[in-house]
Amino acid sequence: MQIFVRGRQGILNLSELVSTLRKHDFPFREHARVLHEIQAILTELRGLKKELSKLDSLLGIFTDDQDKHRSRTLLKQRIKNLLSRLEQLANSEFTS
Repeated sequence: MQIFVRGRQGILNLSELVSTLRKHDFPFREHARVLHEIQAILTELRGLKKELSKLDSLLGIFTDDQDKHRSRTLLKQRIKNLLSRLEQLANSEFTS
């Protein structure tokens, strides 16, 4: 390690290393951003499915409540939208 950073050649080696690391920094940050977005989507999906399950159990008791039916429909639409976004992320160039 000392040989790598000693003297004029060492300084050049270190400068080249820093330059190389900076070039590769963006892809790592972008991968981290995509991973964070995927985790957020999965967390929201779990929450929506839990709410949908709660509504389903209530629908058995109150079958004529239009608000519950509308809420259920909207939750399903949000789940569909999130799954579409997840598919887009899975097919993006930064996830491979």
